[in-house]
Amino acid sequence: MNPQIIIVIPVYNHGKTLRRVVTESLKIHNKIIVVDDGSTDNLKDSLSGLDVKLVRHDKNLGKGAAILTGAKEAKKMGYTHIVTIDADGQHDPNDFNKFIPLIFENQLSIIVGIRNFEMTDTPSSSYFGRSFSNFWFRVQTGQKICDSQSGFRAYPIDVLEQLKLTEKHYSFEVEVLVKALWAGITIKEVNISVYYPPKELRVSHFKKIKDNYRIARINTKLTMRAMLPLPHKKIVNLSNDISPFKMALSSSLGVFLGTLPLIGSHTIAILFASSFFNLNKFVALSASQLCIPPFIPAICIEAGYFIRHGRFLTEISMQTIGYEALDRLYEYIIGSILMAPVFAILVYLIVYIFAFFLIKPKEKNTAKNWTSKSIGSKFQHKIFYFLIRISGQILSYPLLYIVVFYYVLFSSKARWKAHFYLSHRFPREKGIMKIINTYRLFLSFGKILIDRAMVGILGTSKIEINFYDKEKILELLAEKKGFILMMSHVGGWQVVLPTLSFLDVPVNMLIQREEGDIDLHYFEHRGISPPYRVIDPTSYLGGTLEILDVLKKGEILCVMGDRVLGSIKNGVHINFLGEKAIFPYSAFKIASVTSTPIVIFFSCKTGYNTYELKIAEIIRVPQNIGRKGELFIPYIEKFVHALESFVKEYPYQFFNFYNMWEENYKNQRKENDY
Repeated sequence: MNPQIIIVIPVYNHGKTLRRVVTESLKIHNKIIVVDDGSTDNLKDSLSGLDVKLVRHDKNLGKGAAILTGAKEAKKMGYTHIVTIDADGQHDPNDFNKFIPLIFENQLSIIVGIRNFEMTDTPSSSYFGRSFSNFWFRVQTGQKICDSQSGFRAYPIDVLEQLKLTEKHYSFEVEVLVKALWAGITIKEVNISVYYPPKELRVSHFKKIKDNYRIARINTKLTMRAMLPLPHKKIVNLSNDISPFKMALSSSLGVFLGTLPLIGSHTIAILFASSFFNLNKFVALSASQLCIPPFIPAICIEAGYFIRHGRFLTEISMQTIGYEALDRLYEYIIGSILMAPVFAILVYLIVYIFAFFLIKPKEKNTAKNWTSKSIGSKFQHKIFYFLIRISGQILSYPLLYIVVFYYVLFSSKARWKAHFYLSHRFPREKGIMKIINTYRLFLSFGKILIDRAMVGILGTSKIEINFYDKEKILELLAEKKGFILMMSHVGGWQVVLPTLSFLDVPVNMLIQREEGDIDLHYFEHRGISPPYRVIDPTSYLGGTLEILDVLKKGEILCVMGDRVLGSIKNGVHINFLGEKAIFPYSAFKIASVTSTPIVIFFSCKTGYNTYELKIAEIIRVPQNIGRKGELFIPYIEKFVHALESFVKEYPYQFFNFYNMWEENYKNQRKENDY
């Protein structure tokens, strides 16, 4: 969709210059909103006879508030973008045309005009103010910008609506750029001209004390937030996964500054430098822990001693480290300056080599909205498999804590996988609590994957499985109709699946194996055939003929009840965790045709090496009730209710990492478009 653009001119007591600015702007673009921010100079007369939309604040609220009011009014009028022009006459409205191609090419970007200070008699305060603001902008975002104070800008209205902005005055213009970058929005720049009239003719409402205080206050807040090693909420789903180069460079910076004699200020220096160079704060801080005394400082002292005396210090006594403490401090300073770059280069090379093999390359986006592939590289999986072979869970679990910590903090793609479920299961928990929940969810998932591999590598004797409903299963088998075992992506169904070996009938599994998936099923570790027959849902007619055949023979069919395979037309919307989500109905339709009962079957991890199997409910769908999905909603709701009860009891054992609520969001967006 092509962007719809309108000019917004915020004004406060600029009656002498406003008419000229608006008149010149109308020659370029005939869609203009003027926001009167509580002017007292009879502003309305300045606009008489001009075809513009006038919006007024009853009192002066500030330039930022005026821009947001203009954006809100523009949204009501059907516009997608605003271009702000100052009312004091410093901007040339003809430069508006320079913004248009950039807006069309970058519809989610904020575009800032770079004022050319070389073409006019620019006040020295403007030079200093721009340089000062640009410096702190880089500290807060790690990115350079040429003019963070320019008021000639283009804003996507949707971006302004989604950013949490607190400033209403001139400080707004700094805050909006910083928070936009944090949120994943790009900032583009374009060269513009600027005009500064003679000092006696300038109209400015910048209050040197009050507005400078506001700018200093917001810069302090933004800098402190930037230095916190916590991820920012994204409004654009751009992947910012850390690369081997960035991880190595962050580690190198941490070790470099950690080695230097910045006594009592290492952490502040590392956070500041990481922000300035746009490096990862967590990695830099973690790497700096290698420099904790006594090892690295001792090496630096030895290097400094060698530089001073031509030999190493070999005597450790009260004389050398007590009475000569000042000499050792001097040698520590000399040696740390020498060794800091050496350690930094060494750490960079080591981390880069390891990260190159450990960090999985980003995959191209596909049309599918879900994936069965596990996170991680083939090399990482082999490390875990090796540890499982030699120690079971003893060594693999501790490594898992570190790996999960890494992915939760540094992989936006991994966090995004968990976002959909966690935002519905814990709707009130934001910020650090959401990160903690993500960590707990992935940790639980990782432990179950380890247990699954352990069952395949070391056998079922390493896991204790409690199944209290065997009698119900045997009673159903006695009916000679077979049954549909409806599972879900919860707990460890592959861990407990071997317990079905007591059944005397074949087990069939409707499952789709994604091409390129490196994660092994439990039986693949032993190189044996699967203990169940696999029916491929992508085969002819979605495997329907095979499904009907196995049920006709009285066999067991295992299906997943929480994921639609193929077209979304095969699903219906059921309320799940407070919002409509999509669930498949094909199994219920087959149950109706074949008079086969459906057994809702959940597994859960209850301890270090213990699991439990539960039959939540047995559903019998009336025979031949029809073909439309809506007819099966009452029976699907029973499954969904059981699933909801399970995730409320075991909130960190739901592993369906795709947006089940996506279609509902699409419908909401469509409604908002009309």
